[in-house]
Amino acid sequence: MPEEEPIIYREMEQGEEEAVCTLVARVFDEFVAPEYEQEGRDEFFRFANPDAMEGRRRSGGFVLVARQAGELVGMLEFILPDHISLLFVSLRQRGVARELMARAVERAKLAVPTLSQLTVNSSSYAEVVYRRMGFLRSGETRTEHGIRYIPMTLFLEGTRYPTPDPTERGGAFAFVGAFRRHRAGRMKNRLASCMCCASPLPAASTTEAGTLLPRHGPVDRMHKGSPGNARRIPAGGRRTPRQPFCRTDAQSRAVEASLNSCNHKLLDEG
Repeated sequence: MPEEEPIIYREMEQGEEEAVCTLVARVFDEFVAPEYEQEGRDEFFRFANPDAMEGRRRSGGFVLVARQAGELVGMLEFILPDHISLLFVSLRQRGVARELMARAVERAKLAVPTLSQLTVNSSSYAEVVYRRMGFLRSGETRTEHGIRYIPMTLFLEGTRYPTPDPTERGGAFAFVGAFRRHRAGRMKNRLASCMCCASPLPAASTTEAGTLLPRHGPVDRMHKGSPGNARRIPAGGRRTPRQPFCRTDAQSRAVEASLNSCNHKLLDEG
């Protein structure tokens, strides 16, 4: 079986505007245009045409393209300081959109070092794609000049995340997706210390490198840091948000000694 050609990512070169807009038009006509009236389709192509794109590029924006075997398979247009204006991909299930987004953030930070978020006006078709990349709804669906769109925001690493609105459709789940990397980055440190008093635990009681959710062995006692944490975890049970430690059989005695040393009460199982 022949090897698949690699996907090459780079900035759009002068003269490629026609090919890029052809890709945009093909994907738009197939997936997005059916939900628009003629006014919306005309307005879109007034924005997504070679002359308008070149004008925006000269004003400080940039366009990234993805090519495979010489064929254009994806594009992303970024308008400084923080707006994704176009993202269209013809090669799916290959991570092309995600890679274009990651490279756009790197490129944008060269011009805006303090960049903390990205915004996009998503079509209803593309909303699920943006959610998978961590974008959250930032407003209700709007319609302007026949273009129906959903305003969305991606909060970049190291920024403060807003409290999700559980009444919004998919809001809580979208928030979890956006928050996952932020939470995982803090989990390793959290597992290395007592969750109530932050005193360090012995090295034997921390998880193995890179393992955030290890298996559990039988647990004799629980750390009674708060009434919510005073729960009986069955032997072999998975870690839950209220369980204070991740530990295996060999780690139980070291954890218990640490808890005793910081004068925490222990709750006998059963």
